[in-house]
Amino acid sequence: MGDLSEELVRQFQDVCAVDDAKAIQFLRHCDGNLEEAVQLFFGSGGTLSASFHDDENNANDEVELRQRNVRSRSIQNERTVRRAHFGRPAPVGWMQWFRTLFTMPMQFIWHSFWDLLAFFMAFFESYTRPAVTDPIGDINAFLEQQSRILAGSQVQLPFSHVAFAETARQAKQQLKPLLVYLHSQREASTRFLRDSLASPEVSRFINESEFVLWGAGNDRPEGKNVAFNLRVHSYPFLGLLYFESGRMHLVLRLDKLVSAQELYQILTAKYQEIRPQIMVQRYEKAQREEDTRLREQQNREYEESQRKDREKAELRREEENLRQQAEVAKRDAEEKTRLRNEHLRAYRADLVEKGENTQGNIRVQVRYPSGDRTILQLLKETSLDEVFDAIYRQKACPTYFSVATVMPRTVLNLAPKWYVDLCAENERDGGSPLNAEPGDGLTVESIGLENGTTIMVQDLNA
Repeated sequence: MGDLSEELVRQFQDVCAVDDAKAIQFLRHCDGNLEEAVQLFFGSGGTLSASFHDDENNANDEVELRQRNVRSRSIQNERTVRRAHFGRPAPVGWMQWFRTLFTMPMQFIWHSFWDLLAFFMAFFESYTRPAVTDPIGDINAFLEQQSRILAGSQVQLPFSHVAFAETARQAKQQLKPLLVYLHSQREASTRFLRDSLASPEVSRFINESEFVLWGAGNDRPEGKNVAFNLRVHSYPFLGLLYFESGRMHLVLRLDKLVSAQELYQILTAKYQEIRPQIMVQRYEKAQREEDTRLREQQNREYEESQRKDREKAELRREEENLRQQAEVAKRDAEEKTRLRNEHLRAYRADLVEKGENTQGNIRVQVRYPSGDRTILQLLKETSLDEVFDAIYRQKACPTYFSVATVMPRTVLNLAPKWYVDLCAENERDGGSPLNAEPGDGLTVESIGLENGTTIMVQDLNA
């Protein structure tokens, strides 16, 4: 029997009712694992084909059919333990052989019933999505467990500390392959984590290949939810997710115990297979980001150019408005000046048409800016309006003027109110101020204008 104990072979025979050769064949294929050998026997119909040894993918399918989910394995494990505990030694003598043959059908029916029950329970449970209420707590529980398993080891696996959805989003955004590990409470999962996944060559390869590593226990809702999505039924489970065209693809499914060297070879081969697509995606992403950056830069430059053009256009509009306002103001001022000058010319022409009044015994000499002189003959009761008219009637008199005595120099308030207002408008247009009050209602006598006085006429626009 080699490395298989007689007790182990008898236990297998007690359950499956087969000869020694068949029992040894199934036990050796399952590395002496009684539970897996029994499940394989009933799952394969008691026949272990030659292709089963050669084709690893078919083996994985068989294991998946045999081990539907956690509950099925728990029931099988309890039953195996119960059988091992209550197992009896090989029959000795005719009575024990008769007893064994008599009880074998009942044991077969009993164990078949439990197998069917476990199958249906696993079937219905596999279609039930568990509710996840605390994904971070589930992740932390797994991280604590794997820390205990790897205690004393110098290798630390870079497991993600966030929920699966967030980890998948980060892996998709960074264009990195996502390695998903689902851990069970069985010894096989512990051995796989400690001896294979945490081996120096595998952990180094995971870090150098920029894998995103995420893990959880299948006894927690977060792990169960991921197992439901990935259709996981046997453990330990290691899957490689690859994102292409915005969708997640499971490109590697490993749900059995393998050595560190086998795991390294499997991961290396699969990574070399998908690495060209990853590099192409990263190149395309870099091109898109560069195109986006250039487009944003061009948009910023265009918007800045548009802003400057708008500012220049606004400045030109303001300058044009100011220019137009200045032109309008200039035209208005010119029009007002023209109207004032026409009014004053008409007033002077009217004075010339009326003629001079030479009566009076007060002689006043008037000197104009041009050097012309004239003598006014005034009466004491002559109004200052008449004196203004006599001065303005002369052709040598400026349009806008003021008068003052020579010795001493005193500004005379001769102008009427309307003329003072016109001089104020002329001052706003750039003329000199009149600096005189209206002389309405005053006479020659009231301002002390005496005989022989000389007055000077000053041009306000000179």
